[in-house]
Amino acid sequence: MKSRAYTSKDLCKQLRAGCFAWPGGYPLFFVTKDGEPLSFEAVRENLRTALWAMRGDNFDDAWAIRGVDINWEDPELYCAHSGKRIESAYAEDDALTFDIADRSEEYCLSSRVEGFPERGGF
Repeated sequence: MKSRAYTSKDLCKQLRAGCFAWPGGYPLFFVTKDGEPLSFEAVRENLRTALWAMRGDNFDDAWAIRGVDINWEDPELYCAHSGKRIESAYAEDDALTFDIADRSEEYCLSSRVEGFPERGGF
């Protein structure tokens, strides 16, 4: 089965929808004709260039967008234009994630809700 070509209309629709997939909230990035990743920020800033490249007039393959993809687990994925890191869904730095198991009981119990009874107070 032949896949449908990614059009300028698809690109603009995706830019309006945002840089996270729905449902799930997974981080998205654009893929160019030459296979390079581009961030949403870079494409927005260079939208005219990307749209011209997508016309197929041999303008610049580096901006000819062929689709959008989710960065599932690549912590080393960087935008080919800006050099900024593209967020991943599951491979984020451990220092940035917050593990609930690291919370102490004292910490968890310190944030009481007004009007809610103490533990064992039912």
